Amino acid sequence: MVDKSQINGLYGLSPLQQGMLFHYLDDPNNTAYFQQTAFSIEGSLDLSSLKESIQDLIRKYDTLRTVFLYENLNQPIQVVLKERKAEVVFQDLSTLNDEEKQSCIDEFKRKDRERGFDLSRDLLIRFALLQTDSQNYQLILSFHHILMDGWCMGILIDDLLHMYQQRIKRQPIVMEKVPSYGEYIRWLKEQDQEQACAYWNQYLEGYEQLTGIPIQERKGNHNYIQSEISFDLGTDLTSKLTKLARMQQVTLNTVFQTVWGLLLQKYNDTREAVFGAVVSVRPTEIRDVEKSVGLFINTIPVRIRSRKQETFSRLLQEVQQAALNVKPYHYVSLAEIQSNRSQSAPLIDHIMVFENFPFDKSVFDRELGFRITDVEIFEQTNYDFNVIIHPDETLAVKFVFNKEIYSPEFVQNMFNHLQQVVKLVVANPHIPVEEIEIVSVQEKQ
Repeated sequence: MVDKSQINGLYGLSPLQQGMLFHYLDDPNNTAYFQQTAFSIEGSLDLSSLKESIQDLIRKYDTLRTVFLYENLNQPIQVVLKERKAEVVFQDLSTLNDEEKQSCIDEFKRKDRERGFDLSRDLLIRFALLQTDSQNYQLILSFHHILMDGWCMGILIDDLLHMYQQRIKRQPIVMEKVPSYGEYIRWLKEQDQEQACAYWNQYLEGYEQLTGIPIQERKGNHNYIQSEISFDLGTDLTSKLTKLARMQQVTLNTVFQTVWGLLLQKYNDTREAVFGAVVSVRPTEIRDVEKSVGLFINTIPVRIRSRKQETFSRLLQEVQQAALNVKPYHYVSLAEIQSNRSQSAPLIDHIMVFENFPFDKSVFDRELGFRITDVEIFEQTNYDFNVIIHPDETLAVKFVFNKEIYSPEFVQNMFNHLQQVVKLVVANPHIPVEEIEIVSVQEKQ
């Protein structure tokens, strides 16, 4: 148990945190909700200043000093401790050859993931710096998703680089006060749960069967072996998609959700589809909430319904309006939405994430003596299939999946079908959805 004199604050868990804790307690060794981000760094780096800057981060953000207690309690709680010491591992790999270096980096990452976190005791974020030569490093940052969402990574890295810059210039470290995650928990308790659940019931009324991704094979051992494949839509298709969204006055996210919903309809031979989408929940009622670090996301069901003779452009408008209508109720947990339904079958079997790049690239251009040249992210959810859309100069589509169930060939075909739908709708936004075919002419031949 935690020493009471070390407690700075305590509060309950958000619905999503409760769900993550449930999965953790069910299988503490599972890597679901473990996130690991590797930054490739080029230049000269002061290890001592980096360690001190990381400790500054731990001091500044309550969330980073939080543990989760659940044993012998009616309800789990999160406890903010007054002090926690940052864990920063350093390894010098510079004397090894390139193959050995890569092998050591891969092995370190794998062992780090296998180590996982003890939610009731550990500091739930840790850092490692692996030096590959005099001017190159890998900074590996690992945390449990129950602590914070991926967007917070941008806040932390921005702050870390700022603090590092102050330290190498021997300037005083100024820490502005940021809202604690406890304010968000209090906000959640003030919401009208009954009204929100009634809205979700209405939103899903009449939806009865799972419109998921067809399962290829489910092997008896139920292992989760994560694999991922990334695809690029290319500059031409990206440009046309962006123009389509602008002309239709909808977001790119809406375009992708609509396209994905239509693809699921074709796979399931239905006129409607429901899938999970990860949304941000940062209430504007909380002052400076955009600077806060914590788990400000939720997974909600997205329903895409098409009618006979309906055009793609018309469907886009309906999806956009539905997204606006449902936004005030983003905070309701998926478990709560599911529990209020008469059907016991699961609502969704996969999720889509529209991932705006969480790092302000200007922070990489400071006078630091080094620059971040690449960012690689590992994360595993509790779903066997995940679609991650990454908007940039060219739109990237990443499929993260359990290869015990889905093969790379299946995933490749799925991207081909997705790309085919995209090509059809950018060529003619007013195409009737019934005329959208997922198999290209070449594939038919």
